[in-house]
Amino acid sequence: MGLPPKEDQSEMFNVDDDVEKLSELRKQYFTSSGNDKEKIIGNFTIAQKKLVQNYMKSNASDKRAIKLANWEPFSDQSSDWFDLEWMYGIHNGFDIVIANPPYINIKNQNKKIKKYIKNNYLYSRGADIYVAFLEQGLKQLKKNGNLIYIIPNKFFGADYGKDIRNYLQNGAIEINSIWNLIDEKVFADALISTVVIAIIKRSKRNPTKLIKKDQVTLVDNLFDNFGKIQIEANSADTIIINKLVKNRKLNEISSIRTGIMGFEYWKMEPIIQNAGHLNNKKIPIYTNGNFKKYIDNWGSSIITLYKAKYQKPTITLDKNFLNNNTIDLFNTSPKILVRGVSNQVSGIIDNVGSGLLVAVHSVIPDQINDIIWLLGLINSKLINWFHLKTIYSIRIPQGSLKYPVSFFENLPIVEPKNKKLFNQNVSRIISQNKTNPQTNTKQLEDKIDLMIYKLYNLSFNEVKIIDPKIENIISKNDYEKFEIG
Repeated sequence: MGLPPKEDQSEMFNVDDDVEKLSELRKQYFTSSGNDKEKIIGNFTIAQKKLVQNYMKSNASDKRAIKLANWEPFSDQSSDWFDLEWMYGIHNGFDIVIANPPYINIKNQNKKIKKYIKNNYLYSRGADIYVAFLEQGLKQLKKNGNLIYIIPNKFFGADYGKDIRNYLQNGAIEINSIWNLIDEKVFADALISTVVIAIIKRSKRNPTKLIKKDQVTLVDNLFDNFGKIQIEANSADTIIINKLVKNRKLNEISSIRTGIMGFEYWKMEPIIQNAGHLNNKKIPIYTNGNFKKYIDNWGSSIITLYKAKYQKPTITLDKNFLNNNTIDLFNTSPKILVRGVSNQVSGIIDNVGSGLLVAVHSVIPDQINDIIWLLGLINSKLINWFHLKTIYSIRIPQGSLKYPVSFFENLPIVEPKNKKLFNQNVSRIISQNKTNPQTNTKQLEDKIDLMIYKLYNLSFNEVKIIDPKIENIISKNDYEKFEIG
C-alpha cells in the first residue's frame, strides 16, 4: 500500500510544515554519515512528536500525517505502507529489483488481499499472488532497470496470466533471459515448476536467452499465437506449431467439459461407493487412475479415493450433491474421456454414461459419428508432441504432465475425408485392448500416426522433428508415396 495522498485543508498548515521537516530530515539522512546520522535520527523523532502535537490541536483528519508520525524508519519494524521517496530517497524507481515472492494461489487469498489487488493492480486481478508481486516489481523499476524473480512458470500459459503476459509482450519490456528449472526441485515442499526470469525495462528488445542446465538458446519471440509464453519450442518447432494452429479448434466441433472440481471433491464422498452394481441412478466413476490411452481399467484396476481402495467405483446421481448440468454430462454417452494428469495424452470412449472426478475431462463431438477418429487423433503422437511444445512446461517437477481443458479446447483439428479408414483402425485398437489390455497395438497406432501426419500435410522432415525415430517405421520414399484416400 502506498502512502496516502496529502490532505488539502487550511487547518493543517502547521502539520504540513512538520511533514515537510520530516521529509527534509530524511533527505539529509540519505547523504550523511557517522555521528551526523545519529543526530538526524534524534531530530526526526523530535519532529514526529511535534507533528503529533500539532495534529491533535487541528480539527482535520490526515491519514498521511498519522502514518508518518507512527513510522519507525530506523528500526526493523515493518510498515503497512510503501513509498520509494520516503523510504529510500528514490524518485524514479530502482535500478534492480530481486525477489522470491510468495506463491499463494487465488483460492487461498483472503478477501482483503483480493479486494486490494482488484482496486490497485491492472494485470493481477484473479491471479495467484506472485503475479501481483511481479507487476509491482515492474512498476517500481526505473527505465533500463533490471528485475530478477524466481517464480512459478504457471502464468506462462494459465488464463489468469493473460493480462501480465500481454503487458510483457506489448509494453516497454525486454525479457532478457529465463532459466528453466522445470526438472530441478528448487523448493522441497513446492509442487510447482519454477523459473528465474530476468527483465529489463526498456523498449529495445534483444533475443531472449533460454537457459536449461548447460544449454543456452536464443529466441526472438517467446509468445505463441495465443499470447502464451513458450519456452520448450525451438524455431523449427515453432514453424510446425504455427502451421498446425491455422486449423480450426476442437471446441468448434465439440463440447469440452471437466468433471467434479477439486473443491467439490470432498463433498462427493457420501455418494461414491465401491458397489460395482450399475443402474440408471448408479453409474461408473472415472479418475486418472482407472483408464489410460485406449485402455479402460474400470473394474480391473484399484484406485484410491478418500483414503480408501476402490476397484469398481460408482457415483449415485443424487440431486442433493450434483446439479442437473453435471448429471446430464455424466449420463451422456458416447463421449470421450481424457485424463487431465498423465505422462501422455490419454483418452477412451465412454459408451455407458459415466461420472468424471477431479482432472478428468470429456469431449462430446457435435456429430456423434466423429467420436472414433477424434479419439485416434487425441491419442496420436502429433497431439502428444503439440502438448509437449505448448503446455509441457506447466507441470510438477519430475512428475506428471498436466492437460487442462484449455489445451483440448485449442487442439488444431483437420477433419479426414476418409473417416471410415481412421475409424476402422481406431476400432481395432479399442477391440483388441478390450479383449486383452496387454495386447501390443503399436503397429496399428503407428499406422494411425502416419495417417494423421498426412492429414495435417506434414513433410517427412517435419515428421522427423515430431518423431526422430520415424525412419524405424517408414522410409522417406515410402512416406511420400503413402496416401490416406
